[in-house]
Amino acid sequence: MPRLPRARPTPGCAMQPLPAAAAHGRLAAGKAIAKAPLQTRRRRRGGTKGSKGAARADEAASGRPGAAGGGGKSGTAGGSFQMSAYLRSYKGLGDYHLDIFRGVAGLILAHQTTKAPSAISVVYPGCHRHISASLVFPSVTYIDCDSRVTPLFSDPKALSFIETHKEYPQDSDIRALTKSFDAKLSLPDASFDLLISASAGIVTKSCTRYVRKGGFLLVSDAHYDARMAHTMKEWDLKAVYHMDKKAFDSDVEGHFQLKGGGSVTEKHVQESIDQPSKQKRSFKLREEALFYAFQRT
Repeated sequence: MPRLPRARPTPGCAMQPLPAAAAHGRLAAGKAIAKAPLQTRRRRRGGTKGSKGAARADEAASGRPGAAGGGGKSGTAGGSFQMSAYLRSYKGLGDYHLDIFRGVAGLILAHQTTKAPSAISVVYPGCHRHISASLVFPSVTYIDCDSRVTPLFSDPKALSFIETHKEYPQDSDIRALTKSFDAKLSLPDASFDLLISASAGIVTKSCTRYVRKGGFLLVSDAHYDARMAHTMKEWDLKAVYHMDKKAFDSDVEGHFQLKGGGSVTEKHVQESIDQPSKQKRSFKLREEALFYAFQRT
């Protein structure tokens, strides 16, 4: 598999998603987890094969012929463009994150921290345009410093997509904050059941405060935030997600453990950030995965 360049995230903002095949392929091959390169913003006039493909993906995802999200005057032009971009990046109902979201909802229920999936409240810092969380969780607060994606969260086509395909009976409750997640936010402490950190840099340092005790963290290690969570006394590792099995496993033996003995420290996290090539780092991990679930102590 070709090497994917790793771009550093802007503090408080998200990056483009890591494709499922790339994520699984890297882990299976034992190579470094990396972000996919940013999609080109160059667009040809008069439509292209890519834009037509996005329209077909929109139709397939929404179940309504001709419901392409790109362009048009419905809602805001910015929202429609971002909806099309979401479908290209995350594939709508084909988004591999949906299985991960369902899985962590099951973990929360198994630990009896809430009575039903429909009662889980979520905060998603560095979300960018990733509205898939609202298909599984009815109450999601999205946070991103990129004002270009803000129109998506009130775009009629995006809201219709969520309403059509949501997996819960009540109305969706979507809140979007256009701020850096490192900034002081108008959110009460200990008020959410789940914190999602999916490739937006180190989210846990700033946002752990918003999760109640007994709540959960769903975290990607693409930008080493799972490693950071492991070093924090507020978080207890509960499960690792296996991409091939599409399931969480409570057997976490070897994860965040170093070959030769010891476990990951904050010094190792910083080295991971500073040195993208794991072959050049001073340490090696016994086991690696893309997503982990931690519980707030």
